[in-house]
Amino acid sequence: MATISNKELEAKLRELHAKAEEEESDWADQGRKLFELEDKFLRDTLLEGNILMGWGEPRTAPVRFRNAGVRKRKRERQEAAAERTGKPLGPSTPTLSAEEQLKVDRHRLASYSSIQSPAEPLHATLEERERKLVENRNKKKKTTAK
Repeated sequence: MATISNKELEAKLRELHAKAEEEESDWADQGRKLFELEDKFLRDTLLEGNILMGWGEPRTAPVRFRNAGVRKRKRERQEAAAERTGKPLGPSTPTLSAEEQLKVDRHRLASYSSIQSPAEPLHATLEERERKLVENRNKKKKTTAK
């Protein structure tokens, strides 16, 4: 039986640690990509609806999300033009209100499936943000009722 020296064992151990760190880095990168794709999908389909949220009534959507199909095609044309010219394009998704962002966060499925996901802090504060939103809505109703 061949014996392995301490130096060889240490070299193998370092190699395994390096490989494990690389794998962890890859997992974190894949989780970030998944989070970004899911975020873009949920924001882009906020008005029309999707399989996760269901398909709602477009007339109840905020004004800035009406005609979302037209806006999406315009954004795609702008992105294609920016890509051809090599100029960076600003953020493609509109800024969401707290209620709209909560709706997006509530319907995340894939990015909540990993504890290393960038969405994990959002998931941890989801109930607290929902409670604050309801409290703010109730305060507004009370002040308008007076």
